Amino acid sequence: MNLKINVFATQNNELRTITVNASTWGELHRALEQGEYSSEDGVQSYNLSDCTCKVKETKLAFDNGTAGKGAALPTGKGEDGVDFTLFIVPQKIKSGNYVTNEHLMVELQNLRKMFESVFAELEESSNEMVMKDNSKEALRAKLAKEAAEFNY
Repeated sequence: MNLKINVFATQNNELRTITVNASTWGELHRALEQGEYSSEDGVQSYNLSDCTCKVKETKLAFDNGTAGKGAALPTGKGEDGVDFTLFIVPQKIKSGNYVTNEHLMVELQNLRKMFESVFAELEESSNEMVMKDNSKEALRAKLAKEAAEFNY
């Protein structure tokens, strides 16, 4: 089943709207980790090993455990045409921190790729990029605020 999902990574406030063929958490988990989805924002692989994923609309939480891999994903498009919003939240470690060295390296690599992509797009069409970014920026700010208020 093709789902349209807003994926919001709380660690770096990154928003990506994806289209993925999945009906269970296990299928979505695999697609996110392997970059098997389509998105106008580009495709990246998510490292979900130390993260919890939470569905905004239903407050369901999924983790890396195998027990919930068969759990059905919510469906039903909202007014914006999106089935649901998924928050990717790093799990806290004993010290209370969210970040591990592995996460830092992955995030630095992702940031580098993102900046390279942004600069390439700006070179190609700065006017289109500015208009596209304004609509995404408003949604990104709104989701960052909601993620901060989300009861983990």
